[in-house]
Amino acid sequence: MASISRIKKYNRDNTIFYEGEQSHALIIVAEGTLKQAPFPASAYCETDVKIVCVDMNTFREIFLEDPKVSYRIIESLLEKIRIIETNIEINVASTAKDKMLYKSESGYRIVTEHR
Repeated sequence: MASISRIKKYNRDNTIFYEGEQSHALIIVAEGTLKQAPFPASAYCETDVKIVCVDMNTFREIFLEDPKVSYRIIESLLEKIRIIETNIEINVASTAKDKMLYKSESGYRIVTEHR
């Protein structure tokens, strides 16, 4: 992966990309935190950030042709969908009474009573 990627560093309050820009790279946040509105939107650095940029064409050629890598990417995306669904449930709950704290192996999280 190192041979097809490059590392970029951004300072706090820098912009990684702007809404409407065409992306030609897979961007992976290696360190730091981004603030991003719903896609498609701009992404701003909340902290100093280090990202890994991988050219999308090269990524497709090398990685997506390997079924094991493709499967892991799908698994990762499914986990992100689960997280988004949980966040939607939390935000839809109308009152604090409808929410409760749940302790899991990864720490505490808020879930609705509906679960």
